[in-house]
Amino acid sequence: MNLNRYISKVLSAGIYMTVFFYLCGIILVVVNGNAKDFFSVAGIVSLKDFISRLISFDPAPFFYLGTLVLIMTPILRVFFSCYYFYKIGDKKFFFITIAVVVILALSISIGLSFSLNLG
Repeated sequence: MNLNRYISKVLSAGIYMTVFFYLCGIILVVVNGNAKDFFSVAGIVSLKDFISRLISFDPAPFFYLGTLVLIMTPILRVFFSCYYFYKIGDKKFFFITIAVVVILALSISIGLSFSLNLG
């Protein structure tokens, strides 16, 4: 399997999952008849709260999951590219993608650090 086909499957799966979670959230907004949930998904304060609201079919966690999958899809693409280059033995591109992984990890860590300190 070539890299383009491999990555295409990863990106397609991410988009399909994102659309699924968003559609679930929109359907739950329509069924519940509470349109303010569509525009305001704030208020989830902990993982326990997130899971309990997800189990009770509150729309907000579905929007969060859709957004999380959308953000994680290109990040997973980099990890899969790294694995692919390692598997085929292409050292040059393997180390380049490792550098990208390190930059992503640092960026996410710094972003989380600042968001936790500021808010």
